[in-house]
Amino acid sequence: MLLSQKNKNLFKGIHLADSVTIDPHKWFYAPLDVGAVLVKDHGRLTKSFGIQHAYLTDQSGEKNLRYQFYVNGFEQSKRFRSLKVWMSFQHYGKDKIGEWVDNNVEQAKHLHNLAITSKDFESATEPKMSAICIRYKAAGLTSENDTRLHHEVAARIEKEGNFWFATTVLKGKTWFRINPVNIYTTIQTMDALFKTLQQYCKEAVRQMSIGEIKN
Repeated sequence: MLLSQKNKNLFKGIHLADSVTIDPHKWFYAPLDVGAVLVKDHGRLTKSFGIQHAYLTDQSGEKNLRYQFYVNGFEQSKRFRSLKVWMSFQHYGKDKIGEWVDNNVEQAKHLHNLAITSKDFESATEPKMSAICIRYKAAGLTSENDTRLHHEVAARIEKEGNFWFATTVLKGKTWFRINPVNIYTTIQTMDALFKTLQQYCKEAVRQMSIGEIKN
């Protein structure tokens, strides 16, 4: 978000944090298996994660000159994950990455607006970033069937391979949790997703109703 041209002010005061975790495989658009934790006080990092087994103790005169992975994290050695992040910035540049971030935020806000203007859906809150939770409102469904509906629709859509998102629970209700973090996602993508959700949710309710009548 700090690369954003429109939304970077959301993070005023972030310098007050003791630590910040980031997932570059999301909004730095890097491949999976790359993450980082940034800490203000390096000593706290060592106290939190460091291990001092005798067989890992560096008795050489270089112990203060080289980076010791085992006193700064769980892993005793690491792959060159940072190369993925470096390559993203070298290839795309921070301005382009910031533009993609803004696009993803706008796509989430667009989906939010689609949900709140529909009589069949609701949105948990207007998204500040790109994660958004929406749910289908079906009158007469039990809590169990409501949960089942959201799980089954999400699974059906995932199986088709056109979209992927998760479900979650907020205040006792099940929601679709949708988070656009792809450079190829567009407003039209969100329109198509919402249309699919409308169709599949209605079909799921119809099938549940038929099943209840048969029972």
